[in-house]
Formats: sequence, C-alpha cells, structure tokens
Amino acid sequence: MIEDEATGDVGRRGPFRPGRLVPARARMQVRSLSRIFRVIDGLVFAGVTAAAISIVRPTPDVFAPLVLGGLALLPALYLLEAYTFHRRETLGRQALRVSAAFGVVGVVVLLATLIFGHGQIDVSLLAGWGLGLAAATALLHVAWWRAVDHGRRDGRLTPNVVVVGAT
Repeated sequence: MIEDEATGDVGRRGPFRPGRLVPARARMQVRSLSRIFRVIDGLVFAGVTAAAISIVRPTPDVFAPLVLGGLALLPALYLLEAYTFHRRETLGRQALRVSAAFGVVGVVVLLATLIFGHGQIDVSLLAGWGLGLAAATALLHVAWWRAVDHGRRDGRLTPNVVVVGAT
C-alpha cells in the first residue's frame, strides 16, 4: 500500500527524534543542569537559614536544629530523585518529591531539637524558617522543572541516540 507523502513523513521520524533537530553542540545534558540546580539550591537554603538566624539571633542550642535541617534538605532532595527530571514526570510528581524531602527535614529538626534543645524550640523561628525554606524551595523547583521541560520541548535536552547497523 502506498502512503501519502504528507502523513508518511510524520511516522518516519521515529520515537527518539525530537520535533526540532538541534546540533549536538547546542544541546545540554540534564545531568549538568541538575548539578547547577543543586548548587543554587544549596546556596538558597544556606541563605534562608542564615537570614532566619540573623534576624532572631537565638542561642546555638536553638538554631542548631535549623542548621541541621537545612543541611539535610539537599541530600534528601537528591535521594528522592528531585533532580533527575524524568522525561514523563509531571510537575505534581516533582512537588511530591519535594514535599517528601521536607518530611525528612521535619524528622531531622525534631530529633535535633530533642538532642540539642532538650525538647524546646522557638516556634515562631521554626515557623518562619520553615515557611521561608518551603516557599524558596517550591519556587526554585517549579523554575527548574519548567526550564527542563522547555529545554526538552525546544530540542536542547534530547538524549543522544546512536543507531548502529543497517536498516
């Protein structure tokens, strides 16, 4: 059966070929982008934690749980694969990973409070820090997800597929 040239062209592109061809030098790797995202996230987490501590000026036994919580957030996001940006992952799924990382931070802060603060913590400091950290993380990860999604749609974040052999 002879196919129409206009419809046959779309089917011949194959599943790995992007809508727009971009030269290999113009393409980026998700892995290198995720490293940049992690560095920026770490700097922002440190900035939010330092800002909360400098505004309230608590004693070390009060701010130690916040520092440990801020330090735990980056590895928690990494272990929950919040920086992998899977191809078919939705923004909701990304938000779920970030929320789960905050659950880990909550456990770390709770344990550190019991160890360092003897069960006492400044609730207003904890609430302000937690809300600031959550808002900053949410904004950053929405921006990261949109940047990766835009790069994929634009053809700059496509996998390198090499077909060896004859067809």
